[in-house]
Amino acid sequence: MKIIDKILILFICSCWSIFAIESDDIKKKQTELDKLRKEINNCEKQLEQREKNEKNTLELLDTYDKQLILIKKLTKKLRQEENYVRNDIVDRKTEIEKLENRLSFIKKQYLNYVLAAIKMVEHMTLNY
Repeated sequence: MKIIDKILILFICSCWSIFAIESDDIKKKQTELDKLRKEINNCEKQLEQREKNEKNTLELLDTYDKQLILIKKLTKKLRQEENYVRNDIVDRKTEIEKLENRLSFIKKQYLNYVLAAIKMVEHMTLNY
């Protein structure tokens, strides 16, 4: 073999070994890149899940806010109803008191009427 052939073979072999070494480096780097891609995907999935959880939390807070507003409205209506009933009770007690006074007056009037009738009958009986 000639020297040029040997040099050429040596060159090809060294290129081949350099290519093999670079190929291993490329494979390692490709593996590292794949690993990084997987980590990035996992981070994105975690972010999506957290955003979903945050959205659910915000929706839950909105629901609580609506519930609070409705409870306040109900409380206000119940207080109004309570005041109405209290005023109605006061009015009815006043009416009962008036009716009791009237009844007492009527009883006295009736008693006086009966006594007057008895006196009249006694007077008429004594005069005959």
